[in-house]
Amino acid sequence: MVWQEGEQVGPYLLEKHIGQGGMATVFKAYHEQLNRHVAIKVMHQNFLDDATFVARFTREAQIVAKLEHPNIVPVYDFDEHDGLPFLVMKYIQGRTLKHKLIKKPLTLDEVLYVIGAIGSALTYSHKNGVLHRDIKPSNIVLDMDDVPYLTDFGLARVASSGESTMSADMLLGTPHYISPEQARGDKDLDGRTDIYSLGVVLYELLVGHVPYTGDTPYSIIHDHIYTPLPEPTKVNPEIPLAVEEVLYKALEKDRDDRYATANDLVEDLRSAIDEAHLTELDPSRVTRAMASLATARAEAVHDVRTPTGIASPIQQPTTSIPTTFRTAMLKKKSLRWYQGERIWPVSGCAVFLAISFLACGILLNMSTNLLELQSLANKGAIEVDTGPDGISVELLPLGIGVNNSLGYSIYEVPVRPLSLVRGFEADEPEHSVVYLSLAVSLWANGDNEAARQAIQDGYVVAEDKTHYLVNATFAADQNGDEAAAMVYVITTLESARADAELFSVLRPIGGQYIYNNANGIDLSDEEQQAELARLVMTDFSLTESPFALFAAARSQIVNDNERSASVILSSVEDSSLFQEEFDLLNAELEILRDNPTDASTALNAILDSDAPDWVIERTQELLTQIES
Repeated sequence: MVWQEGEQVGPYLLEKHIGQGGMATVFKAYHEQLNRHVAIKVMHQNFLDDATFVARFTREAQIVAKLEHPNIVPVYDFDEHDGLPFLVMKYIQGRTLKHKLIKKPLTLDEVLYVIGAIGSALTYSHKNGVLHRDIKPSNIVLDMDDVPYLTDFGLARVASSGESTMSADMLLGTPHYISPEQARGDKDLDGRTDIYSLGVVLYELLVGHVPYTGDTPYSIIHDHIYTPLPEPTKVNPEIPLAVEEVLYKALEKDRDDRYATANDLVEDLRSAIDEAHLTELDPSRVTRAMASLATARAEAVHDVRTPTGIASPIQQPTTSIPTTFRTAMLKKKSLRWYQGERIWPVSGCAVFLAISFLACGILLNMSTNLLELQSLANKGAIEVDTGPDGISVELLPLGIGVNNSLGYSIYEVPVRPLSLVRGFEADEPEHSVVYLSLAVSLWANGDNEAARQAIQDGYVVAEDKTHYLVNATFAADQNGDEAAAMVYVITTLESARADAELFSVLRPIGGQYIYNNANGIDLSDEEQQAELARLVMTDFSLTESPFALFAAARSQIVNDNERSASVILSSVEDSSLFQEEFDLLNAELEILRDNPTDASTALNAILDSDAPDWVIERTQELLTQIES
């Protein structure tokens, strides 16, 4: 049963739906007898049959309920209604630190106040044996008086028991703020993991930007493990050397060299600021830091040279790998012989090759990626298992999930002689990966029609059809069949829309790909519509799918077709699953109409929502353009 606004849940009246994550939905509710508002987090219905999720939700209640600190969101109650377990927490009216930073950077006094409060909260929780493991600005809430609260202990780990609230084969954390040991998949984490993440937040607040960014999550976590910290005083020259030393110590790769407690970090920070007589921070530091880090990354890429004397592990020419697929491994399902040649097991998954699922048109060079991968394997970061001959695929454990509780593996399928893969098809027709291999080889031979048919045939036998569609999208995009890739990603979203957890993982990925690659979609062209519809592998209409209409509207906006875009957007009957994405298009339509005031209003509303990160980033870019 799905809860609705206005429903009575025990003593609580659900007033407003205020958020939704991969595991739970959050409501603002009112307790009449106590005359106070609360936040209620209720677990999604589709997880009730999974003991792992139920246990995680229950554990979250038990962990957070025992923490009593003025800067940790308190839990008031834990109960069940209509079979759905729920948490009752303090309702904090305000906004996250992330949203505040979008508006403007913090002053020096605000930085010290926030870091001091969160540092105190972490020191307290660590003394009680609880790790947070996902410290980031979006998990720091500021109330109306700007009092900071640390929230979302859903990833918390009870250090003394060594048990995680999530399955041990899932990597936790957020790429920009993840500690090196989390990225490596280490299990013996302690409070210094949170201190590293807090150090990243501090770096962002003082210097103006997080230290590591990249085109893929893989490149970011690779930097956390191996790349020296960008020198704060070079990125932002106003940072005193004494403060720089604090940042270096907080962000040491080896946790033994970091601060022992968060309070130690805060104390050293205050001393360094006093010693340097630092009294304020430049409000323009964000722009300068972004430019400085971008220049440094560009120079680093320019300096990369392919090592000599190393044979390429792939003999056939390949296209580059698309970017932005944030995801985690699903529990391993019946891995067969064809997946056994080079599998990186989930249980030890450490550094992940974050090969993205289609985005932004920024592509990585394949040979360089594989050489980096080999380097990581040589350093023990990745286990490589060699199995029998046959269909060999690279199982790429993309360990950085939007929700960390769910994700998919991507198969990097090399090109093989058609005679060989035709033989595999004849011998093992029940394995969907055979058809992926056949499609890749057909695409390499320029036969798009046959490749698409192979994908269709594989879909019929695929056990997990959404997983298969993800791989089909990846394969089509990697091999230059842009029309097929676009339809496959739309079909993937349609396939996943009934599963809230799955859709929450795929939504930002698929949405960003559609947004960046929709230029060639024209549903008003009957011939093209028929061609695209032929590729759809589930039962829905392209002219009714909100994701297809999103692609069509974006295409018209890119081509300055204001009238056509308006007609398409007005035809969307239900945009709830893609609300912020459609809000973004409506704002772009107002820009096209030369209505900057209306566009700004729509864009500012997006900033106050729980939109995917890419939507927030694009919104900021458009607001900057309007203001300039």
